[in-house]
Amino acid sequence: MRIIFHEMKKIFHLKAVLLLLALSFIYYVLFIKFYIDHFPNGRPALDLYRVSIEMVKDYGSRMDEKEFSHFQEVYQQQVKEANRFLQSRPEFAAAGITTYEAFRNMDMSNDTLAQLYSKIMFEENLDLFWELQAREYFIDRYENKEDWIRGRYEDVSHQQEQRLQEVINRGHIDAIFPFLILENYNDLIRHVSILTLLSIVFMISPLYLRDRSNLVVYLQYSSKTGRRIFGKKLVAGLLAAALIITLQLAAFFVVYPLDQVGPFLSSEINSFFNDWTFWYDWTFGQYIALTVIAIYLLGLVVACLTAWISRLATNTLTLIGVQVPISFVLFWLAWKYLMNALTEIGRPPYFLPACYVALIAVAIALVAWRWKKEKEIDLAV
Repeated sequence: MRIIFHEMKKIFHLKAVLLLLALSFIYYVLFIKFYIDHFPNGRPALDLYRVSIEMVKDYGSRMDEKEFSHFQEVYQQQVKEANRFLQSRPEFAAAGITTYEAFRNMDMSNDTLAQLYSKIMFEENLDLFWELQAREYFIDRYENKEDWIRGRYEDVSHQQEQRLQEVINRGHIDAIFPFLILENYNDLIRHVSILTLLSIVFMISPLYLRDRSNLVVYLQYSSKTGRRIFGKKLVAGLLAAALIITLQLAAFFVVYPLDQVGPFLSSEINSFFNDWTFWYDWTFGQYIALTVIAIYLLGLVVACLTAWISRLATNTLTLIGVQVPISFVLFWLAWKYLMNALTEIGRPPYFLPACYVALIAVAIALVAWRWKKEKEIDLAV
């Protein structure tokens, strides 16, 4: 155990930690900060978010037909308020726009009417009219919820059709969960996963190469005890990777706007207002937990592969030449498939588990092969 702690100290030496902090900060500013600072991102996203928060407060995590009728009543009350507002404005009365219905159907090719629309929506930026549009969007999606959920996919398989029908029959489709919540989280967690994997590669790559450069391997491999250092260093690398993952995720969830998405943590993500359907009946909180588990698995796999490459590399140039293309492929897989809308029905239900099992098997096989080779390797190698 003392050797493992010593190896971890070598991994987390001051210079490497400072460089990692700088790397994380730069990546955060370039790729993550925007999704946190600009959520919800402008209008109508802000209004969709506000209305959905109100819906969760009034109706809970699902909305039934009775609650939908109440939602429509609230919309009609706001339409009357918009009518009174338009009738109180002389410029709209002069243009014949005295009702919200007339406002919605204005001829935007008419410069005068276009200017009036722009004045209300963009210059004065009136919440009432933006919120009315958001409510109309909700109403349309709820009234046509089966068409919405089926229209997301073309040429569905029998298995996909069964799943879609199951979501409808069980009432999951009535969940109040706006697409912008999951869309924002999906973008964020993919960037966090890439940053985490990049951090692991950066910190673990010198794990064995450092000893080769210092010619320590000749001392190690002169005894049976020294040959066991390979396993101890590997354990240290995996522990270091787990620590890096934990710290990166902790930092992310500190800045992630949980206060803004908190009301939706118990909402089901198979919703009439989400743009994805999933093989499993996750709540948003459960989906977050799934992504955390996925990052740990992927991070430990990357740590094993990085350690394996580090042991084989004879010098820094070789290490970089081998590490970069392999890392690029893994990062691409993570961004495209392994951390993107996990268990979404656009891919077969076995696709995600099969990918992770395959990666874990490859990592274990390579490490086991190298461990076996360590017992009989010649000193000159």
